Amino acid sequence: MDLQKESDLFEHWWENEGQYHRAGGNEYCKTFAWESWIFAKSQTDLPGQITITHERLQELITIAVKTALDVKE
Repeated sequence: MDLQKESDLFEHWWENEGQYHRAGGNEYCKTFAWESWIFAKSQTDLPGQITITHERLQELITIAVKTALDVKE
């Protein structure tokens, strides 16, 4: 996986759309969205594309938040 390419794609998505899906759209939310993006990308063979619904992205973000909170405990 080309992380620089994915980072560029993610940044474009975040600036134009992603930040509006999360309350606040701050760096904290962006971090979890990035982790979900990379996870989803690892689940597909399509270069530069992610086939994922908004609902599934929200589920992945929720999983990432729960995991991060569990690790902090």
